[in-house]
Amino acid sequence: MALSKVKVAAIQMDIALGNPPVNRAKAFKLVEEAVRQQAKIILLPELWTTGYCLEQIHLLAETEMGPSINGLRKLACRYGVTIVGSIAEKSHEGIFNTAYVVNRDGLLGRYRKIHLVPFMYETDYFQAGNELPVFYSNGVKFAVTICYDLRFPELVALLGYQKIDLYMNSAEFITPRLEHWRTLLRARAIENQFFVMAASRVGNDDTYTFFGHSLIIDPQGNIMAEAGETEEIITTTLDFALLPDVRKQLPLLKNRRPELYANLRKQLNI
Repeated sequence: MALSKVKVAAIQMDIALGNPPVNRAKAFKLVEEAVRQQAKIILLPELWTTGYCLEQIHLLAETEMGPSINGLRKLACRYGVTIVGSIAEKSHEGIFNTAYVVNRDGLLGRYRKIHLVPFMYETDYFQAGNELPVFYSNGVKFAVTICYDLRFPELVALLGYQKIDLYMNSAEFITPRLEHWRTLLRARAIENQFFVMAASRVGNDDTYTFFGHSLIIDPQGNIMAEAGETEEIITTTLDFALLPDVRKQLPLLKNRRPELYANLRKQLNI
């Protein structure tokens, strides 16, 4: 059972391309600012330690024992908060774009990006993940995916079936796709009847411009908080006691027909 009300924060920051020490220092300060604003669950953007410095990613990637995740662990333990955000993960299986989840007890788990972006050359540098974990921390049942995963409703619907309280997306959405970003996030909230929090980055790198507009959305698709196009932290308090009523008024889960969908896929040969 989720706590009734929990304050959350999405951190929107610029990222110095290929410079983890600079990005760590900034991110850790922003996490502490979110803590001062009494947030209990804090989300960082995608690849917050490096940005899309993919040609050097094999040198910049870290293990879970590296300084980035260790630093977040210390902050989470010190302040009793949950922190989520993706970095380049170095593994014996290859390099992954991985969202780590840490809380006061240490490393709670990780999610490896399932859908890699071919036109941003992720498929040349990262391995794809194949698991979709659900986490429980600070009284909230939640899950996280990364950026491009948002475009695949079949994936996010699996989290709807599990009746999570909060869906998070750690992202670096690029200009000019602002309306895609806002529409997809609202749709995922409406379809699955959970709260949505998404943190994206701002600024420019050598190739792309990032528009920010981090969002927090209620299960009816209403925008509760939205950032602009500069560095900032957005916060709001989520009342999870609303979820049962939303799901009772419009019983989408009960009305879904997954067995039929599976049969139709076979009939359509897809």
